[in-house]
Amino acid sequence: MFSASPFYRSSPYSSNYYPYGQSGCSPLGYYPSPYASRVAEEHRHNARLQAIERERELQRQRLLAQRRDERARQYIVDTYDTDTAVADDIAYDYGFGRYLNPYASREQARPRRTSTSKHSIPMQSPSPSKDPQPEPVNMSPPAEIQEAPSSLRPSDSQSPISSFQRQPSPSPSEQSSDESSSELNQADLVQKSLGTIQTLQQKFEGLKTTFTWPSHIDFDLDGEVISVSTDSSSEPRLTPPKLAYTIRNTPLHAYNESLNRLLVQLDAVQSWGEQEVRERRKRVVSIVEAEAVRVERRWKAVWEGKGINAEEDEVIDIVTETGKDDEGYGGKEQQ
Repeated sequence: MFSASPFYRSSPYSSNYYPYGQSGCSPLGYYPSPYASRVAEEHRHNARLQAIERERELQRQRLLAQRRDERARQYIVDTYDTDTAVADDIAYDYGFGRYLNPYASREQARPRRTSTSKHSIPMQSPSPSKDPQPEPVNMSPPAEIQEAPSSLRPSDSQSPISSFQRQPSPSPSEQSSDESSSELNQADLVQKSLGTIQTLQQKFEGLKTTFTWPSHIDFDLDGEVISVSTDSSSEPRLTPPKLAYTIRNTPLHAYNESLNRLLVQLDAVQSWGEQEVRERRKRVVSIVEAEAVRVERRWKAVWEGKGINAEEDEVIDIVTETGKDDEGYGGKEQQ
């Protein structure tokens, strides 16, 4: 009477007996359990996904190995020069692409040579019969892969390098055109150098015009800053010390720095072998150096108690000073 009840275990001989361990069946009857069916289906689905992933990984590994072999074949010849077991073992140890198999390389040990001469000779019958023989079949390769004629090939005595180095000599008209173009380029370079010198000279004149002396100049004497007026005269002092780096001396330091930069830029101008460029550059360099010396004498005169307006400007001949070359400055001529 309890065999059909869902709350009691069925008899092993009844139709609704639940065999433990069998997935997909319900303990309450013979019909399959929905939950157990879903679990079993998920297991089967996961197994299929894992199999697909394993297959993809194997394909990826095979593709990577194929690519490695292709890259190796780009830098390694297909055949070995010597048919020795030692060479094969070395190639196997270093892993040269498809030569990973030590026996595969020995099959390609001897280079394949294609000879076209033996195929181009017609085969003749040794019999002395005078019967007409069929025309020999030409087994030579196509025309596009045949060797070049002997007249076009360089001789053995001539090296390939010498054959490539031979150039036809230029005609007189080409030489004259090259010389005229070089002269035009030379003239353009000279005009560019002259324009640069003129620009630097105008820049110097602008700096000289806009520069004004400060009312006081600060001197650094053994770590102590001493301020001296540039307009009044005082008693003579000892050897002038260095200029102090203060706010009052900023215009003076900036002016000296600008003069030094102008000298550097003038030194970088190339003359291209033209005397006019040399003379103009030398003249501008002399003017800039004279201004630098004048400024130095002025601030030293302030320390000596003379003032900047007490001493008149002196004409300084920079070109005739010792240690200067024919260019007007100590640097070497820039060609």
